[in-house]
Amino acid sequence: MNKLLDRFQAAFYPWQNLSLDETVVGWKGRFKYHPFNATKPKKFHIKMFGLCDSTTGYTYNLLRYFGSETAYNPTLDPESESAIKVFQTLLAPLSRGHHVFADRYYKTRNLVDYLLRRHFYYNGTIQSNRRLFPPELNSLKMNHKEKKYFMNESHEGSSSDHPEGQKG
Repeated sequence: MNKLLDRFQAAFYPWQNLSLDETVVGWKGRFKYHPFNATKPKKFHIKMFGLCDSTTGYTYNLLRYFGSETAYNPTLDPESESAIKVFQTLLAPLSRGHHVFADRYYKTRNLVDYLLRRHFYYNGTIQSNRRLFPPELNSLKMNHKEKKYFMNESHEGSSSDHPEGQKG
């Protein structure tokens, strides 16, 4: 799998916009790490996180999920949260300035701050009740597809798309 990923990365460098999400590959054979999830179309599967170019759909990097034995980037702080581990491992071969789109599963304030420090930008749906986000998000009224921005303490810009459950 690593040789295949090396060839993916050698063949193409992604444009500015990237998409990061989990992927499941159906599997019925013997494999220690194939979870069962009755809500998925493939009940038994191998879970992966994928980083794709948003313009072309090209898969640039994959991270296989093995539960607590997942091989994250070894230079990471073992105490960091799983979202940061996933993002750092998948974004490691890239230079700065990319804009990453992901769903609300990954959206934490620590992740946004981490990405800003590394000069990556994040766009995704916010759950307005998540810890460390400004309390003003809970009472924010927005129109459909409207964007709002806020500043964090270090005066680095962060953006807020449509908060979960508040549709215009």
